[in-house]
Amino acid sequence: MSSGYKDIQELLWVLQTQRRNHEQPIYHFFRREYSFSCYGWQAVSIAEEYYKTKQVLRSEYGLDCVDISRKFMRSIASSLIDKHCKLVIWHKENHSATAMWQVQMEASSGSFDILEEELGNLEMEASSSCFSACVTAFDGDPLMGIALISVLTRRIALYKLLDDHQYSR
Repeated sequence: MSSGYKDIQELLWVLQTQRRNHEQPIYHFFRREYSFSCYGWQAVSIAEEYYKTKQVLRSEYGLDCVDISRKFMRSIASSLIDKHCKLVIWHKENHSATAMWQVQMEASSGSFDILEEELGNLEMEASSSCFSACVTAFDGDPLMGIALISVLTRRIALYKLLDDHQYSR
């Protein structure tokens, strides 16, 4: 692959003609001023997996495209790395006609530090979660309910535990 591309259409054609590696998929993201873009099968995959709808897709250069905010990119990048995917971030130094699209950084499960620094500290966002507990009675026995909401993974976990007085004393 060339070290840089002036024309994004040429770059996208090169990337789309590469075979999709199912063992370690490579996701290419294009850094914009305030967001990231992703094209082709990668855009469809992001739309289905993280947005849970294809309505976020638009057509650009004859390919499906999805735009991703910087904040949401943190969650997506972390999740893709956990799934053993490789991420490639492309950028342009400036927006002139002679500026080249170049690889800004690559990240995988073994080399996530650079991307983590670029997108912000994921550790801090990972601690952004909410925990709640409730104790009530069910058929005369204490019942404990626990809820955990994780901002990073965008998941809610609910648990209920029947207490036999062994733990509540």
